[in-house]
Amino acid sequence: MELSFTEPEDPHSPASDADEDHFEPPEPAPLPVPRARTVGGVVALTVGVLLLALPNLLDLGERVATPLGLLLVTAGIAWLVVGLRSDAAPGGSDDGAQL
Repeated sequence: MELSFTEPEDPHSPASDADEDHFEPPEPAPLPVPRARTVGGVVALTVGVLLLALPNLLDLGERVATPLGLLLVTAGIAWLVVGLRSDAAPGGSDDGAQL
């Protein structure tokens, strides 16, 4: 049983360039400016993690820095969760049911 092979087309030949459509994606939208509440939550979270990782960073000692770090991490996460935008319908509660 013989297998016949054909030569592959040269990818740089003009015939193959004409067959290909070139897609250029649009420019991405700019990043939104973070709100003050978001920046505050991230700062609280970062300072809390730093106090937990390096308790002697502010010369507070471990007995003070650890609870303060835990409090700041919890507050930062809570601040970020509370600040989430809800996608509720503006005209009232829409549970998605259709008649």
